[in-house]
Amino acid sequence: MAKSWCVRAWALAAAGVTGCGGPQALVTSGPAATLAVDVRAASTSTNLQAWRVSSFEDASCKSEQDGVLVARRIANSGGALEPFKVPAGKPVTIGIGYVEARYMQNRECSFTFTFTPQEQASYRTRFEVNGEVDSCVALLVDANDEPVAVSAPEMSCVKGLMKRLTNGGAGHLQYKLDTKWTTPIYVR
Repeated sequence: MAKSWCVRAWALAAAGVTGCGGPQALVTSGPAATLAVDVRAASTSTNLQAWRVSSFEDASCKSEQDGVLVARRIANSGGALEPFKVPAGKPVTIGIGYVEARYMQNRECSFTFTFTPQEQASYRTRFEVNGEVDSCVALLVDANDEPVAVSAPEMSCVKGLMKRLTNGGAGHLQYKLDTKWTTPIYVR
């Protein structure tokens, strides 16, 4: 019985972060910049870690339900995601979501920010999940490793297992084993 719940938790975590389909190109023509994303999580008690990077129309999160998937990683450790092109000369909103599976529990965190890329520039975002998924933060730097100004909304645009969270805030979803069914208990 325990094994099947563990498998379901992995499936929930992967589905919650990756969504359907693969990453999509944000720029097919016109002025562009390059964005690389490096993801890290300090958490140690996890069975699976997954990251999702999405683009939204703006910080009001009015684009497609889950944004446009531009990069993802499902692994037991962080690392560099495949760099992708972003439109230059206009504001771009990026949301990064993280979810991990544990026995009878999922933990998640997300961060959304908006910046205006310069044409042909290269940027890198360092996304770090703190502690045992207590909070998360994203730092955007340019090719010279200098911080880039961003704006961040109060709520993250990324929708996870517990819907939208406070930007940089975490949520823990604890499952209660029942002989008839499993009941989720939401903890924020």
